[in-house]
This record gives sequence, C-alpha cells and structure tokens, in this order.
Amino acid sequence: MSLAEDIKYDNFVWDALAANLPSSRRRGVGKFDININCPMCVSRGERRPDQFHRCGLKRNPTGLGINCFNCRFKTRWNVGEHLSQPMAAFLEALGMSDTDVKRIAHRALVIARTLGDHIVPEERIEYFEPSFKKIDLPLGARPIGELLNAGCDDPRFLQALEYLASRGSEIAVGYTYYWTAQAGDSMAGRLIIPMYFQNEIVGWTARDTTNTMERKYHADTPPDLLFNNRVLSDPFRKYVLLVEGAFDAIAIDSVGTLGAKLSDNQARWINSSGKIPILIADRDSSGVNNIEIALKQKWPVAFPRLASAGWWDADVKDVAKATELYGRLYVVKSIIATMTNDPYKIEVWSKLLI
Repeated sequence: MSLAEDIKYDNFVWDALAANLPSSRRRGVGKFDININCPMCVSRGERRPDQFHRCGLKRNPTGLGINCFNCRFKTRWNVGEHLSQPMAAFLEALGMSDTDVKRIAHRALVIARTLGDHIVPEERIEYFEPSFKKIDLPLGARPIGELLNAGCDDPRFLQALEYLASRGSEIAVGYTYYWTAQAGDSMAGRLIIPMYFQNEIVGWTARDTTNTMERKYHADTPPDLLFNNRVLSDPFRKYVLLVEGAFDAIAIDSVGTLGAKLSDNQARWINSSGKIPILIADRDSSGVNNIEIALKQKWPVAFPRLASAGWWDADVKDVAKATELYGRLYVVKSIIATMTNDPYKIEVWSKLLI
C-alpha cells in the first residue's frame, strides 16, 4: 500500500476509543456497532447519568461517528481531520488521560499537515441492510455433539466424524455441525453446516463425507448471504478476511462468500462493516471472478499461495488446508503480510494462481 492508503486505514482514534469502552457496552442497535451509557449526558445538562445505553458508536472505513439519543451529543472524526474538541471531551469522559488525548490529537494534526491533499477522501458507502427468513434444517438434523452423547453408532454418522477429524482441529472443533439419518440416504452421507444471521438459522450447506456423490455440496442458502457474517459486526476487528467456502471461513474465523462471484449486495454489506476487506482468492475461475470484484471495490487481495511469497507450500490449494498444516495464527499472518491493493500487482499475481 502507498503511504496515503496506509494512513487511510489506520483508524487509531477508534482503536483508542475501543480500548477504553466500559464493560457494560452492548452490541449496537440499528446502524451502530456498539451502544454504551453516554458519558456526556450529565455534563450536557441531563439530571442523571444515562443508564439505558442510548449512545451509539459507529466505525466507518476511515473514522467513526458518535450519537447520543438522550443528550443529543454528536461528534465524528475521519482520517485527515483534526481531532475536534467534542471528540477529545468524549475520550476524556471515557476515562482516557489528558496526556493520551493530546497525543492522539497531535498525531491527527501531524497526519493532516503532512499529507494534506494526498489523504484519500472518504468514499461514499452504499449501505446494505440484509434481511433473511428463518428456515429449518433437513428433517431430524441434530448437533453431532448431542448425537455422540446419545451413543449414536450409525456407520454413516461415524464416517462423518472421521471426515471431520481429517480436516484438522481448527475445523473439527470450530463450529457446531449437524447430521441426520431421517432425510434420506444421500443426506446421511453428508455433514450439515448451518448458516446464521442474527442468531437465526437462515441457510445450510451439507458436505459429502463419503467422497462418492456427484455433488460435493448440497445447499439451501438465500441470495446475498455471507457465511459467518457475525464477523462483520465485531467492533474490535480491523480486517474482514474474505474466503469462498464455509470450511475456509471456519478455519480462520473469517467470512465466506459462498459463491463463484460476489453479488453487489454482498459487496455493499462488506463495505458497510467499516472494516478493511482482504480477499484470499481460490486457484480457479471463481477465484478470478472475485478478484475482479476486489479490484472494482478497491479491496486488498492477499497472495500467500504464490511461491515467491514464501509462505505456503505449492500444493496447498486453500485456507482450510493451510490452517491444517500451519495453524490459524500463521495463516492469518501470511494473509496480512501478502496483501496488496496495487491494481497492477493484483492483475499480474492473480494470473500466477491459475
């Protein structure tokens, strides 16, 4: 990345704010990432402190916004701007020392003066508010842990367990999988992976564990769904790692695109998160399609598979296999280390994947 791009994605004011949030914080309501009891209410004339978490905090790709629905306090900050007095007062009200607030304000001032017009302006984000209907899993599906405790000894169930164990520990214990013998022989030869939105099951995919079926996956998923989408609303993550398959996403606790090509709504949803998306493309035509989307959206793309990068062995084809061999931390580090948003590098390096 260029210096300006590095600065653009260095949301240091949000990082400082997040490190000083009270333990009573709650998951955000509506467009907000986090809701807290407003620390400004009394100083702004309210008779008693806020006790109903009416202050919303929203991280955007280049800064943050704050809005209290009780005392009407509002402030915002974006990279390239000075730290305003209201923002400084809010940070101090959270408990940050005067010295630390001044240090942050000085850093914002230096960036604004040094880069000036070279600061990449905040781009207008087209927000996407997803909505999905709750659905049922295949007939009789139960969590595999529950079936184990019940002493299920169906050979097809045991084969599903063996398959799961073969995928490595991060995948084997990283998710709650389901299985059923009541939905037909074909489904009994599959491991069911539920997909959630706001804690409700809204889709599922079932992986062949016999390696004999014509279709490796059988799925019921709505358009525009992103697997493991809870990551998008995690206020303490800087990056959103984008992979294609569910097992890849489980392996490194990332977001799965679930298709050969990201839809416009999926891209809007990802952009709405206020985090830095990093695409890790597969070695196939679908991977190339998603790289084209990343170029259009100006997202970084990571290339840990390239031999010249020196991170993964040449025969490692996906994130799930890399995690099995090297471990989650190493794989995430390899992704961050090899990401680039240089269009020329992305176009050249992507051709080396095929």
